[in-house]
Amino acid sequence: MVILVEVQAESVEGNPFEYLLLFTENVESNDFYKVSRNADQYPAFFAVYNMETTEIISFYQNSADELYLLFEHFCDHFHATSRNPLSMNFISSHSNNIHALEQLRLIKNKSSSFSQFVKKMMASLPFSCQSQSPSPYFDQSLFRFDEKV
Repeated sequence: MVILVEVQAESVEGNPFEYLLLFTENVESNDFYKVSRNADQYPAFFAVYNMETTEIISFYQNSADELYLLFEHFCDHFHATSRNPLSMNFISSHSNNIHALEQLRLIKNKSSSFSQFVKKMMASLPFSCQSQSPSPYFDQSLFRFDEKV
C-alpha cells in the first residue's frame, strides 16, 4: 500500500517548494482491509520526494531516529488536511505546543524500546482530516487531562 502526502515548505530564500512524502507499507493480503493494532510490526518506508526536481531527497525506514526527529519538530507538516494557514494555527500538536511535547516525551520515556516507539508513532501517519480539528477543546494549552485520574 502506498500513501501520498503533499508537504509545502519554504526554502532559505523564502521561495515556496513542495515535497511529496511517500509512505509504503508491507501488508499481508488477508489483512489488507483490517486495521491492525500491531501495525508497527510491518516494515514501512518513507521517502521525501521533491516534486519540482523529481528526485528523492531522503529515504527512511519506519524505525529511523532521523524520521522521528522530523516528526517531533515538524509534526504540523504531516497532515493530509487543507493548506489554509488560518485554521492550521489553532491545531494543537507537539511541534507547536509545549504541553503536547511534554506528553509525547512522557510516552517516549515509558516505552520499552525506542525503535518500537518510533514505529508506533509512524504507524499513525499520515494524520487523517478528522483528527486535526481547530476546535479550542483540543488545544492542549487550554484543556489538559490527567491520565492517572
